[in-house]
Amino acid sequence: MEYAVLAGIVVIALGGMAATFKTSIGTMFSTLFTNVTNSQNKAGN
Repeated sequence: MEYAVLAGIVVIALGGMAATFKTSIGTMFSTLFTNVTNSQNKAGN
């Protein structure tokens, strides 16, 4: 459960940073998917 909460916080934080710096959508989604994948890998181990 903790990893799901942390992943949600990371997604919200990255979304806010992307909006602030007007990052390209492609880069934003690539970063989000990378972090979600890393969180799932840590939760699985």
